Amino acid sequence: KNFRVIKKYVAAVKLAKEEIKKFNPDIVIGVGGYISAPVLYAAAKLGYKTMIHEQNSIPGISNKFLSRYVDKVLVSFEDSKEYFPKQKTVYTGNPRSEEIQNIRPISKSELGLSKDKKLVLIVMGSLGSMTMTEKLKKMITSFANQSYEVLLITGENYFKEYQSLTIPKNVKILPFYKDLIKVMKVTDIMVTRSGASTIAEITSIALPSIMVPSPYVSNNHQMKNALSLEKVGACSILTEDNFNEENLKKEIDNLLTDREKYDKMKKALLKLAKPNS
Repeated sequence: KNFRVIKKYVAAVKLAKEEIKKFNPDIVIGVGGYISAPVLYAAAKLGYKTMIHEQNSIPGISNKFLSRYVDKVLVSFEDSKEYFPKQKTVYTGNPRSEEIQNIRPISKSELGLSKDKKLVLIVMGSLGSMTMTEKLKKMITSFANQSYEVLLITGENYFKEYQSLTIPKNVKILPFYKDLIKVMKVTDIMVTRSGASTIAEITSIALPSIMVPSPYVSNNHQMKNALSLEKVGACSILTEDNFNEENLKKEIDNLLTDREKYDKMKKALLKLAKPNS
């Protein structure tokens, strides 16, 4: 397989060179993933200005490889600088963090939520998660007697899974919400995955979160992203294996009842924020 990959890579570089010459760009930018490797390598070899942006805390194979050839390496996490050549690496943050600054929050009443109760937002990625859906279905009724409200955004693929359940009054379920940042800005705790964009968002608005890293991504980068936050007190981590009713409610209660811990997490998040990315 590796020999086939090398053969395809050489062919891809050749084709990329032909296309880049036709297009004649001023700069070529890569944001990771195997598809970027032959294109950025070809551009660098042709003498075009090149740069890569690493969104995760620990870089993938393509960006590690390309860092030797490109003119600039941009990183979302300050910790990531250690993986790249010092003289060409710049800590920029993730552009998503700047994008969300001017988005206005939604009114809770628009979602049928109480303005007087704390809000816990649960989102497992834009498409949702089969594994997490099965876990959440079992625990949804247990939120009935809690003092806070829960908004669960299932992802359109899994919304129907909840239709046969008895949903408590303090729980609202939606398949999708287009302007999620508007909701995040009125949320007290978010239970979420730990992809690069999500990290940029929660640090930018200092939203305390319980992170459930997806174990299904390459290089386990979501866990590494979450760990980079956890080590400075900027999130709590609950692995998918340990995600159950008891552990989740314990984590939520710890944050909602311990004001000092909650405020410390917000301050830690703000320190990591890069609003002018």
